[in-house]
Amino acid sequence: MKIVLPTSWNGVTINQFNQLSKIQKLDDDDNFDIVIEILHVLSEVPRPILSQVKLHELVKMYKSLDFINELNFSKELQGFIKIDKQIYKCEFDLSKMNANQYMSLKNIIKSGNIVDNIHEILAIFFIPIGKKFNEISYNKIAELFYTEVSIDVAYPLAVFFCNLYNAWTSHIAGYTDTKTLMKKSNRSSHSTQHLTTTGGGI
Repeated sequence: MKIVLPTSWNGVTINQFNQLSKIQKLDDDDNFDIVIEILHVLSEVPRPILSQVKLHELVKMYKSLDFINELNFSKELQGFIKIDKQIYKCEFDLSKMNANQYMSLKNIIKSGNIVDNIHEILAIFFIPIGKKFNEISYNKIAELFYTEVSIDVAYPLAVFFCNLYNAWTSHIAGYTDTKTLMKKSNRSSHSTQHLTTTGGGI
C-alpha cells in the first residue's frame, strides 16, 4: 500500500491542521504514538495499518514532514476559492460587510477558539459568486471549507480578518475611512505570527 503524505502546508486541510494542533496533548514517553497519530492524520491511513509498517519506514516518512515544525504559511491573501465547479469570492471591502457578518465574526473571536473555527471565519467572507451572505447556508460552506481548503490558504486570511475586526472595533464609534482600516489591517496581517489556539500547538 502506497502512503501519500503532503510536502508542505499547502497539502494540509484546515481539518488536518486542527487535529495536528491537539496531538501534543498525547502523553507518551517515547513519542511513538505521536508519530503514528501524525502520519494517520496527514495520510488518512488507518492506525492499525500504519502500526504494521516497518519502524525504519515510519521514521523516514515522519522525517519527510519537517515542515510541520514551523508555522510558515503563505503571506498571500487569496480572493477566490474554487471547490469543484463552485467559485467563492471574498469581499475585502469592510464597508460592504453587513451586521450578520460582523456579529458572526465577533462571536468567533470572543469565544477564544479562533484556530478551531478558521473555516467559519472564511465562510463569513467567501460567498458563492452571485449570492449574498443572507442568501447562503453559512454552516454548510464552513463544513465544506473545513475539509477542502488548505491551511496555507486559510491561515493568512483568518489572521487578516481578525486584524480587520480589531481595527474596525476600535474605530466603530467614529466610523470613517474603510480604506485606511484596510491598509492598517493588511500591515498587521503580515506581522502576526500566530493565532490563539486552544490545542497543544504543533
